[in-house]
Amino acid sequence: MSLSNGDDILVDGLPYSVQNANRGWSLAQTGNGALRFELRHGDVWYQDTSSKERTEVRGEDFYTAGKEIRISYDFAVEPGSPNTSDWLVIGQLHAIDDFSSPILAVEMVGEYLSVRLRNRPPGEDFQTWEAFRDDQTITRGKYYHIDIVVHMHLDSNGSADVWLDGDHVVDYDGAIGYGYGVYWKEGIYREEAPETIAVTYKNLAITGKIGIRIFGTSEKDIIAPGHTLDGQPKQTDLGDVIYGLGKGDKIRGGPGDDLIFGGPGKDVLKGGRGDDTLVGGPGNDKLKGGPGQDVFRFEDDFGRGVIRDFQHGKDLIAIDGDLFQSEAAAVDAMTNRHGDAILKVDGSKMVIKDFNHAQFHDHSDDFIFV
Repeated sequence: MSLSNGDDILVDGLPYSVQNANRGWSLAQTGNGALRFELRHGDVWYQDTSSKERTEVRGEDFYTAGKEIRISYDFAVEPGSPNTSDWLVIGQLHAIDDFSSPILAVEMVGEYLSVRLRNRPPGEDFQTWEAFRDDQTITRGKYYHIDIVVHMHLDSNGSADVWLDGDHVVDYDGAIGYGYGVYWKEGIYREEAPETIAVTYKNLAITGKIGIRIFGTSEKDIIAPGHTLDGQPKQTDLGDVIYGLGKGDKIRGGPGDDLIFGGPGKDVLKGGRGDDTLVGGPGNDKLKGGPGQDVFRFEDDFGRGVIRDFQHGKDLIAIDGDLFQSEAAAVDAMTNRHGDAILKVDGSKMVIKDFNHAQFHDHSDDFIFV
């Protein structure tokens, strides 16, 4: 059965959604439940830039930080032309923010299997490193068995272990993740390349603590630790995901590392005490991270978005890499007005309160490009 972009399927009894270029070859589900992904040059998912090619399924449930996650599956890369992509991901634990890089990725570097890990400890920048690269090229057509065990903590309690056909190839102890939840993706995601590649996955099994999602209504909601909406769960200290859907919500996160999305109205988003990620939507949102190490981002057509408490050298601003390729380019496009730094982005305006844009020149890592 061929599966198209946006289709919903069950894998191991859990919901997944399809992300592909809507080609007849992109994804097929066989009678035994296996998923066959095929990626050809030019297969661009509609939300990606033209330089990225993708056919994947995305888990709709996410797993909380601080709890054990276990993943096992089998996969085979079909015979074909050698991989020439600059990077190619064939399985990933992706942060629920949807714009950062995966905290754990199974990759192909040329024809070698690789595992890459990422973290962002408190007070530090995003970090990435290759934890394993096989010394033998992959055997095309052979099924490999992968076991993964991850404890997402931002201190020495964190760990990541990976077994390849029973061999313990990654044995890492230390900070891993970004402090909030992750979901599983499998398939093929790469920098554009000329060759066709096909991968089949089967026997996926995942265990972990499913995280909390809180959804607002179409009204002007107040969502806070002491104010729970009817029909929605209470906030926790594990890092919740909160969606404002109304026109003028007021949302405040709890003590965990929360991910908060603004809706279509003039929302006020406050992170609280954790290391939070605040995503402003259309409608002139105001964002205040709090004392933690926070990330600020605005979606497309956000109007006049305001960051009220940017902490130079501590917080981060996430910017679309298609608009600005470097921090220097973003800073050069800024102006100052009434004591605030202003960045105009495709007809919208980002205002960084009580901040002079010249201060960015004193620090080279206030931005991440996504």
